[in-house]
Amino acid sequence: SYPNAISPAWSPDSKHLTFTSGRTGGTDRVIYNLDLQTGDTSPLISKNDTQLNPTWSPDGRYLLYLAYNANPGIYLWDSTSAQSILLFAPSVLNMRTPDWSSDSRFIIYAPSTATGNNSIFRLDVVKCLQNKAICIPQPVTHETGIYDNPRWRPHQS
Repeated sequence: SYPNAISPAWSPDSKHLTFTSGRTGGTDRVIYNLDLQTGDTSPLISKNDTQLNPTWSPDGRYLLYLAYNANPGIYLWDSTSAQSILLFAPSVLNMRTPDWSSDSRFIIYAPSTATGNNSIFRLDVVKCLQNKAICIPQPVTHETGIYDNPRWRPHQS
């Protein structure tokens, strides 16, 4: 019943699976939540935007997603308040598959470009939530190149 479902993401506690689907008819894609204990599936974020790439923070508090259309940007859905927060609105939203650091403090991503040359950037989630004016991506790489789908190194015990 959810055609074209893409980008599945497990919650850290493995009790929920989020995914994006165009089930509502039209071109918009919406993030859905599947509760694995009850089997219930429902829209998680009720906005009329195309929502892509849901990614849970390791601590399970936030679901990061990219929204396009009316209000493009990087959003966080706060599981404690059940509402979305605009984290960062770049002038051009041209990224795919951002990733969380193991402590849920940072997000890294690589913008897609027409030339293929780009860098890897990091956003400090704590600073961005405290003050949008200082939410500026910091370059992680110092050499331009072709970067795609960067990932954090897993936390070592």
